[in-house]
Amino acid sequence: MKISRFFFLCGLSLAIFSPVHAQYNQEKTKSGDSGEKVIPGMTIDRGGEKGFLGLEIKNGNFLLSFYDKDKDLKQADRKQAVMRWRVKYMKGDERTILNLDGKGSVLTSPYVVKPPHSFMLFVTLLEHDDGSPEASPETYTVNL
Repeated sequence: MKISRFFFLCGLSLAIFSPVHAQYNQEKTKSGDSGEKVIPGMTIDRGGEKGFLGLEIKNGNFLLSFYDKDKDLKQADRKQAVMRWRVKYMKGDERTILNLDGKGSVLTSPYVVKPPHSFMLFVTLLEHDDGSPEASPETYTVNL
């Protein structure tokens, strides 16, 4: 009786997770085979000539990289960004400020983002590269 239950559960798990795995692999090969440039992480369209942002969480830290309209990595045109997200383990929101790294193309923060990484993220880009005070901040909302 226990052995048949074991085989039934194994078969059920294969039936559930095989389509998900196949779909993930198809999406992965589609993006790599098309010849189109892929931005790592989540892609945020800045609109028009501004290009794109690439948002990643690596080793628990946010990485925000800047790309031109052709999806080529470029120097960051903003010096800082503020990230805000709601968490369930305390009242209020978590916040962190991202600053330029040594390369000048990525904004990052030493603040460790606690898992699970499933939340609505509010991104605000501050301080334009030329230091002009009239440069308005850019804001984006991302569903991670």
